[in-house]
Amino acid sequence: MSGLLIDAGVNISSAFVSPLSTSSERLSSSPVMTSSSSVPSASPLLASHKMSPYHPPTDHHWIWDYMSDENVFEGTPYVDMIRNNMQVVATICLSYVMLLFWAKAAMKDRKAFQIRSVTIGWNMFLSIFSFICFFKFTRETWNVWNGQNGSVGGMRGVVCTPPPRGGSHALWQLLFIASKVWEFGDTILLVLRKRPVIFLHWYHHMSVLMLSCFIGGRNSPLRRVFANVNSGVHAIMYTYYAAASAGYRAPKPVSMSITIIQLLQMVIGVYACIDSLSACNFSENSSAYFSLIIYASYFVLFANFFYQAYFNRSRGKPSGQPSGQSTQRDTREVKEVKGE
Repeated sequence: MSGLLIDAGVNISSAFVSPLSTSSERLSSSPVMTSSSSVPSASPLLASHKMSPYHPPTDHHWIWDYMSDENVFEGTPYVDMIRNNMQVVATICLSYVMLLFWAKAAMKDRKAFQIRSVTIGWNMFLSIFSFICFFKFTRETWNVWNGQNGSVGGMRGVVCTPPPRGGSHALWQLLFIASKVWEFGDTILLVLRKRPVIFLHWYHHMSVLMLSCFIGGRNSPLRRVFANVNSGVHAIMYTYYAAASAGYRAPKPVSMSITIIQLLQMVIGVYACIDSLSACNFSENSSAYFSLIIYASYFVLFANFFYQAYFNRSRGKPSGQPSGQSTQRDTREVKEVKGE
């Protein structure tokens, strides 16, 4: 099962690291936004994003080649590729769910794998990656909030100003999207260790990849908000998961705080969608509507999980269990969600 899921991840990830075209004619004729959306009062900013003919370095063929000089990265071919291949993304999401249930059945009569060190390393990797993304995204969001580069500033500037299609921010946004495939590894580790994989877990992993590609392929300003907040939450969460995998048993308030942070993220996401629909003069709002539906569903599911895990007295500890068992159960359940 792990091999099949990893293969799927490699296939879609390779799509993010192999440009469709490097011709200067193609890039010079590409529009700044794939939709006809615009913000009248921010027209100087939109004009500043018009691209001149781009000549990629001859030795830069993969996204990784740009890590030493992120400012020369041009993301337009990747953005267009994602938008034009959403059926591939949908197929990967569906395959993920099907393989999950097949793998759970295959592991039913097998012993759980003892892969504690792998789990710790995996969580630390995602924690470090999330911290890097958070700092990269926060810098760009802060500049837009403060009205730099022609932005109108404030929350309206953040949700209405298209993100740059080139440079460091664009590069890490694409790596962030690719990471939603890597995070399928969370599910692989749970299955191999024979841990429960609840609906919230696999629904979240499937839908967040679809959402990230949908708004990323349209270069929606909402991707700025979602990626910035999500990477910050993940930086905290995966650090906590690594500690839990290493044997640290946090007190109940700590595990509760993790879920509260997740809920707060959903509130910010819903607010950003509503603000985008009311404040931006976009002629096409599919990104905002789709994001609103997904984030509203996340809020409902995480709120229910929070209630069931910490306030539903009918799920109290069985007789004869030590008093600390319920706290350990809560910690384990929060870890199994592995969500945003």
